[in-house]
Amino acid sequence: MPTARLRNNLINVASILVFLLPHVLTPSSSTAESVEKNMLKEDIKPSGWICELCPHTKGLHGRFELGSAYISDDSFKFGDYRGLEDKGPYAIGEIDLRYWGKGNSYWEMLGSDLGLDSRSLKIEGGQQGQYEVRLAYDLLQKQGDDSGKSPFLGSGGTNMTLPTGWTRATSTGGMSQLTNALRPMPIAHERENTQFGFSYLLTPQLKYVLDYRRERREGQGLHTGNFIIFTSILAKPIDYTTDEIDASITYTNKQGLLSLEYYGSFFDSQHPSITWENPFTPLTTGGDRGRSALAPDNQAHQITLSGTYQLTIQTQASGMLSFGRMTQDEAFIPSTINANLVGPLPISSLDAKVNTTRLHLRLHSRPRAKLTLNLLYDLNNRKNKTARKVYDFIESDTFFSDTRTNIPYSFQRQNIDLKSNYRFGRRKRFSGGLNYEIYKRNFQEVSKTEEKTVWIKISASGNKGKRPVSLEILHADRDGKRYRGTDEIETFQNPLLRKFNLADRTRDQARLKFSLTPHQRLNVALSSEVNSDDYKDSVLGLTGSDRLNIVIDVSLLLFENGSFYTLFSHEKIKSDQAGSQSFGAPDWFAHNRDMINTLSSGFSFSNINGLWNVGLDFTYSKSIGAIEARTLGRTAETFPELKTRLYSARLSANYQINPRLTMKARYFYEAYKTRDWTLDGLAVNTVSNVLASGAESPNYKVSVIGLWFSYALSKD
Repeated sequence: MPTARLRNNLINVASILVFLLPHVLTPSSSTAESVEKNMLKEDIKPSGWICELCPHTKGLHGRFELGSAYISDDSFKFGDYRGLEDKGPYAIGEIDLRYWGKGNSYWEMLGSDLGLDSRSLKIEGGQQGQYEVRLAYDLLQKQGDDSGKSPFLGSGGTNMTLPTGWTRATSTGGMSQLTNALRPMPIAHERENTQFGFSYLLTPQLKYVLDYRRERREGQGLHTGNFIIFTSILAKPIDYTTDEIDASITYTNKQGLLSLEYYGSFFDSQHPSITWENPFTPLTTGGDRGRSALAPDNQAHQITLSGTYQLTIQTQASGMLSFGRMTQDEAFIPSTINANLVGPLPISSLDAKVNTTRLHLRLHSRPRAKLTLNLLYDLNNRKNKTARKVYDFIESDTFFSDTRTNIPYSFQRQNIDLKSNYRFGRRKRFSGGLNYEIYKRNFQEVSKTEEKTVWIKISASGNKGKRPVSLEILHADRDGKRYRGTDEIETFQNPLLRKFNLADRTRDQARLKFSLTPHQRLNVALSSEVNSDDYKDSVLGLTGSDRLNIVIDVSLLLFENGSFYTLFSHEKIKSDQAGSQSFGAPDWFAHNRDMINTLSSGFSFSNINGLWNVGLDFTYSKSIGAIEARTLGRTAETFPELKTRLYSARLSANYQINPRLTMKARYFYEAYKTRDWTLDGLAVNTVSNVLASGAESPNYKVSVIGLWFSYALSKD
């Protein structure tokens, strides 16, 4: 950020109260996306802090926190999940209250980010060992993009029309009214989640639990409206409600437990379809409007019986058996909105039915003091009972194509897994395992695949667990029956093409972890993983993939109350694919290369003069994606690189005014820059047959600064 702008931001926010929470003591992730997910929640804990969750004292305990945040600039992307997208002040508060009464009665209230568009509140209470009641509410903002534009009136609704006087054309360049008709088309939605539940101990052995959740999503999402070769980027409405019920009863005794559970999910969409006017010259009479179905209402139910049983002192068995049913009976919308086309439907709704069965059995045994064995069997069966019908297929409300039949996909997956662990002395272990998977499918190019996996792991450490090191090696081989189109469906694919999830594949993987403590104040940890996939029989499609990941983590105890850390991660992913323009042998090849580097460092000092806690964190992350394409007989061509850079710095300071009142200052700066050739420079009319949104890849620089206060009801 330029010096002048930074100076102005500091002047503007000098009197605003705020907080930002850094991950001061320990970085939670090496990836950039988790750097600030909870930036307004954490706090530096002084040395010797007391567990606030432990019922150590009767009465009311906890704290209130109140402040205000100031954001230096508007940024839709920065506000994603944070509720901090607009420039200006924000009132923010937090509550953490706990009460312990007589007879083990208690209640607690936890509120986070109160005052923001993304906030949460949880209340629960009861009597330990007898019952508990729970209430929870949270609100989350998902910000997609606010740089897109659209000429449609009613954008984001169910009926999108063109402005009066719109002149259709065969290309976006011929749409004379387009520029003046453009208006903002923000893509974002809000998720509101409400929960209620209670637990009740009927007897010392019998416990009942009931939980109910309702999730509401409202906003706008991206949708494409097509007319054969012409496409419009639209904003569809998001207006969903999902109700979920979890109920269980559990019996426990000295030898094990047995639980019976019911789960139900009910999805309700307020809008079955959207319609839009065709901004292009219609290809056929009546092709001036289009219609598209949205997500249908549906239900899911599942009953599960699970339990564990101690067979002997050395051996324990556990298992789970569940039966589920998913249904969808939403009424069909007409097959076309074009009055000049006739597309009768064979039935009024799909009347979809899918039955599921899941069986999970596990045997854990320790036949010798140094030997541990685990045997697992897992069955996952999905049976699609939806009836097959023949439908007249009308291509994008333009012309009658042919007939199509719905395909009720089903599968059965069985997995047998054997693991063993043997300890040599006190500091050496040898582990290994075998896994065998059988995957059966219908209406697929491969009806059956078998995958065999073998792995070994060797680990050792020095005296008192010092210098631990481990090496794990894995080899997996997946083979399928003859790859072909089935008799039930036509694949319309090149016979040389292999889908990567069905193709024969060999996988080799190695993991190394090492930790060194050259000094009692210094610890260095290294981990590395190498993965190589070879699609040995794929002439067309994904032919190979390699991945390398290295993480170095260094922590240093500077003084009794000071610490420093630095973490660096490097990830590189390579993949190769082959294709054919002639529906024959491969005649073009693509090589994809992705690299992600992340550096995170910081230090903290606590209990300075018994009054101060300070911390500083810095994170830098950079990713580069490169694609090279080569056609036979031509020089290789390279696409523009996809680049993302993230810089963030967090400075925090706490001052203990008195034993109950703490003043907390926070400053946070984040700069995010992307370069995406699929968006950058692509205006609404750049592509002649695509009415795009003109959205741009996100770039921003945002500062947040301020002050907040925390008041504790009791002394620590």
